[in-house]
Amino acid sequence: MNLRILLLSVLFYTLFFTPLHAQWTPLGSGVEAPNQIIWSLSVADADVVWAISSAFPELNDQLARTTDGGQSWTAVPFNIDSNLYAISLHAMDSVNAWLTTADEQNPISGKVYKTSDGGLSWEEQTDAFTGFNETPAGIHFWNENEGVAFGATCADDYDDQIAIYYTKDGGDNWTAVSGDAMPEQLPGERMCLSGGNGFYEVVGDTLWFAIYQGRLFRSVDRGETWEAYVVHPESAPGVLTSIAFKDAQNGVAVIFPKGSSVTTDGGETWSSYQPFPFEYRVAQVEYIPGSEGTYLAGNGFLGNSDTLGVSYDDGMTWAQLATNTDLDCFQFLSPSVGYGGGVVAGPDSGGIYKWESDLLVDILEPEVHARLNIFPNPAQSTVQVSLPDWPVEGLFVKLINAQGQSIQERWVKEQDQINVASLRPGLYSLMATASGQTYIGQFIKL
Repeated sequence: MNLRILLLSVLFYTLFFTPLHAQWTPLGSGVEAPNQIIWSLSVADADVVWAISSAFPELNDQLARTTDGGQSWTAVPFNIDSNLYAISLHAMDSVNAWLTTADEQNPISGKVYKTSDGGLSWEEQTDAFTGFNETPAGIHFWNENEGVAFGATCADDYDDQIAIYYTKDGGDNWTAVSGDAMPEQLPGERMCLSGGNGFYEVVGDTLWFAIYQGRLFRSVDRGETWEAYVVHPESAPGVLTSIAFKDAQNGVAVIFPKGSSVTTDGGETWSSYQPFPFEYRVAQVEYIPGSEGTYLAGNGFLGNSDTLGVSYDDGMTWAQLATNTDLDCFQFLSPSVGYGGGVVAGPDSGGIYKWESDLLVDILEPEVHARLNIFPNPAQSTVQVSLPDWPVEGLFVKLINAQGQSIQERWVKEQDQINVASLRPGLYSLMATASGQTYIGQFIKL
């Protein structure tokens, strides 16, 4: 084995098959109030982070903000209607941000606010979410003028309650989406959030958001017109809680508590429900920007675990990622820049965390020529591998277990089957070489 292949082997074993551990550095949050969790994050850039600290059902939400990458924090109460909870925010920069809020009355109502002074004061944007039972759950701005706000309550008492508004002037004026621009809503559709991050995604001009009963709303024109697609049938077990997209076509959905699905056509069609290969309740999924196909999955506030799920192949297979804290939300800008939110232990402890690991960097990508297609996956007795351009001489394939041990080595010709019937259930990998090129792939043995 030449040195290049040996090094690749070591990297491959280390990244995929030894126990994965990720470290988060606690930054504090400036929040002093007890019983608080960091509910939602908006990471404007590597230095500027805004966060909502909440103690629901208590009405003492606070804004935590840093402009120096978490070295120091400012925490202040939201200067808004005292009957409203802070739900979600979108930070444009260090001083400008928009906030969605709601009360817990019946019918529920909500408001949109904007700040231009770093959160010291908030101005209500009065012509959005004025209808019966209209509640804004999420908000996003592409620039200082163009934005969209959307949402519904978690109550199923009302039909046709999903509301969407868009603005072209920073929120001074909002236009309600209606008529042919709005999908026909199904009875009882609602939004039940498992955290303040992960229930919607934006790539370019396209925005998607998830409906609890299993549908996905999508706009490709910055919120002016919308379509709806089924991700997970309402009749199936589990509920749709989170979505993430790598680009305009490829994305992952999480079905709480223990399953996922993938799309390759922008959310119009989805793969069948796939259970996670571990006992772990997952409610949030995020794509790691800048990676080849890395997604991170967490339990939001619906669980209590210091374990995350990680996929390096666009959500096709998953492994557990042990961490040093329980997170309620997280957001990444790149494989090396990420923030997470959890329980506030004091102004200088707990609360907000910074990613301190390189495990999410696809270190193999520059060296790996292509991914192996392995089928069936999951497998019971045999698997086959395929490539777009099959090498004439075939492939020299190593079958590797979860401990990084090579348990089978052989030359494989096109259409050959590899016997895996005797393997224990779990996650395995195939590492193949031919003509100086390296190929990798993973599969699950049932």
